[in-house]
Amino acid sequence: MRIAVVAGASSGIGRSIAVELCKNYADTFDELWLMARRLPGLRETAELCGTDRIKLVEADIRDRESLEKAACVADSDCVSWLVVSAGTGFYGDFKDSDGKLAEDVIDLNCRANASVISAFLPHCRKGTKIINIASAAAFSPQPGFAVYAASKAFVYSFSRALSKELKKDGISVTAVCPGPCDTDFLNRARDGRALPAYKQKSVTTPEIVARKALKTARKGKSVCIPTFSMKLAYAAGKILPANLVMNFLYKGNKK
Repeated sequence: MRIAVVAGASSGIGRSIAVELCKNYADTFDELWLMARRLPGLRETAELCGTDRIKLVEADIRDRESLEKAACVADSDCVSWLVVSAGTGFYGDFKDSDGKLAEDVIDLNCRANASVISAFLPHCRKGTKIINIASAAAFSPQPGFAVYAASKAFVYSFSRALSKELKKDGISVTAVCPGPCDTDFLNRARDGRALPAYKQKSVTTPEIVARKALKTARKGKSVCIPTFSMKLAYAAGKILPANLVMNFLYKGNKK
């Protein structure tokens, strides 16, 4: 049996990827596993998917025991898609932040991210597509958003390296790097504050990110930057002096 796994499927980009898988990629899996801590959110996602080929997996990916129980795939089965979309973050200067909050960001975005892939990788085969949701924030250090940007830099770098390591096995890894996305995460991270006007113009939707991510992953490409504005941001980070980029980002992140 071919299994598609979406970790972080209770909302946001993870939910949209699950729906898009069912809509346009149903021939690539036999069963879709929706994984997250919040069962009500998973049920909502399952309803949107419109198929009965779904298994709801209530699990905290930060807890190793919980994750290992969730990743019990039969030896005869294979994972055709593995999507890791769970993540968290916050805006504000690090010195003014709660140290526990910073630890939670690193724990979920970095350690748990790698743990999910480690848990399911033994069941991946030639043709498996791994999608790891990073962020355009990974392209440059971001004062005022420092911990999140650094954690997503880990996801981006880890995914790129893993893509090279697994190429010989016929397994592709795609790092997806969206900019601001209209999800609950954005509202929580900014504590309800609206984005600066210039950033509002670059906000995309989880549906757009999902479509671009799956299309790019199916082609076996290692990086997906879903929007033109973030492609410009990537180029700017390569060309412009780092201090200039950081000063610009800091002003936006403080608003």
